[in-house]
Amino acid sequence: MGNLNLFPIDPQWARILTIARGGYEDHEVPGFDTEGRHIVNSKAGFTTVVAIDIGPDGLMYALELSDMAGYPTPGQGKVVRVKRDGTLEEVVTGLIVPTGMTFGPDNALYVSNFGATPTGPGQILRIPIALSW
Repeated sequence: MGNLNLFPIDPQWARILTIARGGYEDHEVPGFDTEGRHIVNSKAGFTTVVAIDIGPDGLMYALELSDMAGYPTPGQGKVVRVKRDGTLEEVVTGLIVPTGMTFGPDNALYVSNFGATPTGPGQILRIPIALSW
């Protein structure tokens, strides 16, 4: 699960969390009905996570709405990949307030660009990705 975090944007404070069921009673979140679900891991260093997906190479990819401090800035959206050693790698930059992504059956990445703009200019980008095997 990724979090968008708060506005104004404070770069590098968003996280991606791994949530599991049962067996982790010591990780319960006070004040929340977790129904047996618990945060068991997290990865920091993101800015505005709006989507995550696992690529055909088995790595996690995160879509960020904007990477600038303040408020969403057109042209500052990006896709980052979490490499096997845990470091983040930018794979697509220059996106304009994107809001969703998925991998297609052709292994290309599909991103909704202009997703957080007024009605009209939205587009779906097909982006071939050099996968990290």
